[in-house]
Amino acid sequence: MVWPELEKEFSNTTRILLGESLSGIDDYGSWLGKHIPLPHPAKSAVSDKIVWNFPTLNFMGRKISTKRSISMEEMGMVNQTKFTFDDIKSSDLKDMMTRIVTPIAYAIGNYRWRTYTNVDKCGGAGDGMFLYYGDDLYGGIKNVAYSNYTMYSQNMFGCHNTPYSQFCIHTYNSVKVTRAFEVDGCYHSSDILFCHNSEGLTDCMFCFNVKNKRYAIGNIEVGREQYMRVKKILLQTITSQLMKTRALDFDIYSIGKPGEKHD
Repeated sequence: MVWPELEKEFSNTTRILLGESLSGIDDYGSWLGKHIPLPHPAKSAVSDKIVWNFPTLNFMGRKISTKRSISMEEMGMVNQTKFTFDDIKSSDLKDMMTRIVTPIAYAIGNYRWRTYTNVDKCGGAGDGMFLYYGDDLYGGIKNVAYSNYTMYSQNMFGCHNTPYSQFCIHTYNSVKVTRAFEVDGCYHSSDILFCHNSEGLTDCMFCFNVKNKRYAIGNIEVGREQYMRVKKILLQTITSQLMKTRALDFDIYSIGKPGEKHD
């Protein structure tokens, strides 16, 4: 269950970015988490507790074995060993791994750091509040959902590797971006939509590999009036589809593919 406070911030963020308030974070969950490495749940190996494990991204593309997964507060139950240094000295590597290491080798889920308030369905999180369904969420953050490696940020939904940012949906591999939607590889920019590998942008859409642009569409500065006219049309298309299907059939990773057409 998502907290009302987080639901409110999701609605606020969609209103700021898209001009329409959407509601129901989990209703948009499949879309929000489309490109995000998210944690997966499993029953603890030593109790009935549900453990949210780190995503496969962190473990060579493989899920953690549910037989070796425990919650952070259960570490004291498995970290004791009956073996001594003499046992290690007399063991070859294979024997040591089988007899000595395996019995105490567990993966830790539900990892929590520093102080936190309202954290749920997270593999690793802390030093923040209202953190939901994500991993690597740390550093004075708040109001984050369906995200991974999102630190020192607030109001982030469906974001990955985007520190020092705020009011974003589907931003990836970017730093210091504000009010960004469907953005990858951008730095120190604000009010941007569908931009990639760019820096110093303000009020831009569909810009790629450029710096220091304002009111630009497709890398061409068109002025405020024309920019706002096109932006209105784009946002109407986005919100109409989101409200109808709870998803978009295009994103920053699909718009540049040769041969693909979108209405």
